[in-house]
Amino acid sequence: MPRPAYINNQDFWRIDSPNSFIIIFFVALLVRLINLAISDFSPDAMLIEDAALYWTPATSGQTFLDNARLAIFSQTERMPGYFLFLAAITGIFGENFLPILVIQSVVDSVTCVMIGALGCYIYPKHWRIFGWLATIWPNLIIHSGLILGDSLFVFFFVWFLLSFTSFLDKPTILAAVATGTALGLATLVRPTTQFIILLTPVLLPLILIVSKMKIREAIFNSFVIFVISVVCVAPLLIINSAKYDSFALTSQNGTHLQNWVASEVVMLRDGIGREEAVKLLQAKNEKALLKLSPSQQNNPFVRSEKQVETALHEIVTTPTHIILKSWLQGAVINLAAPALMIDKRIRQLPHISFASDTRGDLFSRAWEFISRSSSIYVSALIVSGAGAIIVSLFQFFGFFVQLRVNLMLAVLSALTVAYFLIINGPVGSPKYRLPIEPILIIWLGCTLLSLWKFTKKFIYRRTRF
Repeated sequence: MPRPAYINNQDFWRIDSPNSFIIIFFVALLVRLINLAISDFSPDAMLIEDAALYWTPATSGQTFLDNARLAIFSQTERMPGYFLFLAAITGIFGENFLPILVIQSVVDSVTCVMIGALGCYIYPKHWRIFGWLATIWPNLIIHSGLILGDSLFVFFFVWFLLSFTSFLDKPTILAAVATGTALGLATLVRPTTQFIILLTPVLLPLILIVSKMKIREAIFNSFVIFVISVVCVAPLLIINSAKYDSFALTSQNGTHLQNWVASEVVMLRDGIGREEAVKLLQAKNEKALLKLSPSQQNNPFVRSEKQVETALHEIVTTPTHIILKSWLQGAVINLAAPALMIDKRIRQLPHISFASDTRGDLFSRAWEFISRSSSIYVSALIVSGAGAIIVSLFQFFGFFVQLRVNLMLAVLSALTVAYFLIINGPVGSPKYRLPIEPILIIWLGCTLLSLWKFTKKFIYRRTRF
């Protein structure tokens, strides 16, 4: 007698069946929609950090084409990718937060599926654990509910990681094109991956040759990935070159390097607060700007270059051990800071700003942050911080597990983590950890699988005697 259709065998859970991916997608979406259901949609709660910079132009009452023209031709402070995303959605659904956040939740749910697919290349039989971890990962959930470009960037960057991993496993022109496209689109949302594009012609052929690809094929495929990714950002480069005589993607580099990176170094070096450090750097930069002609002073990219010069000079003249300590502190915060503390509901509790209202080294700033914040906020910080530290230790161990299972992917994963930690420098926040969260999720999953296998062996041995 044939088995009833509803009692199917393991085909439902086969990797080559889409069913498991579909389940992960809908569970991830449900979790994110629940997060939205208990969120505050008032402008004060939603337009935090840089959200207003994106929301205001996108809700100016103009058509999508007008907003697109503004994002690409008239502003230089941010990459246009998220502006275009917002403009398209508000053009269809109106100036409301909810449709944008629901669509971001859908996008982030697809990201969870892709993280699960990444796990297939490490543990083909147990890949689902990586997808399930992604569905409940706080940093992904929190940012999918914010009017910020982080979820969109992570989507494209995970697409890049998955396409590149697929390309290493089975090199094809289609995989190379997908890799270059994903890298280019990620850069259109956030410029932090622009240096990966620049490193592609140099490092990628070496990686492909090490992975046993012929030299000619390695050079050709590297060229394809590089060209496709450049094509995605080429219009912006052409516009900035023609209008501002600059090949930089944005004029944000100077502000970020001066007011955040260099200021952190100055804070640690001089033992002062952020406001004092920023004022010191801005005063030095203003003197440099006064030496320029009026047309140069009005060029946002020239101003950015001067800010970069001011910041780099301040960093270079700082003792090396302070620079290293500053970068190390930033790395610790980026890897171990609990994502829960940037949730807008937690941030509404009385507390001081770790970035603006503290001074000294990491321990001094942490103590000042704890002692001057509310007891409820501190309790949430301690509990979530303890959990984050434990998870970070598991992730560290997971790297060595992956190293044993797949040496090439483990090394590339570590290089990717190192790249973003170096780029972020002393600036620390769970937000800046987002690009490497997929890798950290993979490492945590590797540890959990290793512990599960160890526990099975231990129980088996105990039951035998």
